[in-house]
Amino acid sequence: MGVQLPTTIEAEMDPSAAESNSIATRRVLALILTLNLVVCFAKLAAGAMAHSLAVMSDGVHSSIDAINNIFGIVLLRIAAKGPDAGHPYGHGKIETLGAFSIAGFMLITCYEIVKQSVVRFWKGETPSFEITTLTFVVMGTTLIINIFVVLYERAMARRYSSEFLYADAVHTQSDILVTLSVLAGLPLVMKGYVVLDALLALVISGVIAWSGFLVLRRTVPVLLDAAAVDDGLVHKAAVQIPGVVEINDIRSRMHGGQKFIELTMVVSEIDLREAH
Repeated sequence: MGVQLPTTIEAEMDPSAAESNSIATRRVLALILTLNLVVCFAKLAAGAMAHSLAVMSDGVHSSIDAINNIFGIVLLRIAAKGPDAGHPYGHGKIETLGAFSIAGFMLITCYEIVKQSVVRFWKGETPSFEITTLTFVVMGTTLIINIFVVLYERAMARRYSSEFLYADAVHTQSDILVTLSVLAGLPLVMKGYVVLDALLALVISGVIAWSGFLVLRRTVPVLLDAAAVDDGLVHKAAVQIPGVVEINDIRSRMHGGQKFIELTMVVSEIDLREAH
């Protein structure tokens, strides 16, 4: 005859440590926001001077990065709040919800770029391009900045277990692919293949859509409380504890970068205090 003990195991974090993590993450976003604003204005200016839809689309894509950073700073401040009467598990999922919203911004950007490209094809517009060495210098410089941002943001996402930083890094990673495609296409546009400018803009929208899908695939399971740990691994670890007879009803989920496990543990007949 055993005693059944419903048990909740969670990765507890000291409130002061959680606040320190939040402050550090917001500082990361503030630095990245500054870099993204530089990249955004540089690309938009270069695109306007060159009359290139592809370059300007790349600039618009970068502007979404800056908006995400501002959005993230606000959300992370809220997510750092501890549990209260109405939110016994804390506010950590607000960060995941923010990461989910990044995908929404990306899809809106994708729609706008596709619309502009289709309009240019439909009207048969052939703008007079003024692509210069400065255009390539600006695009190359912003490419280097974005590579740094992705590497730095991914490292910080791992250090602070931040879903928002990860999602933002994925978005910025798509910036790199977009900029590379633009740099590859501009020489052909200069040679007279002007239709490629609108085609490149369509390719850019495809990259943005794929990046949005990657973010959704990572955040939706967390929002839906999908299992965070394999049940078999939990069972294997738990039954090795002396006095444990059986493990039932294993459930796990992610919340605010932490993993929670709930299970029913059947133990041998021992003192209740020792059983706990």
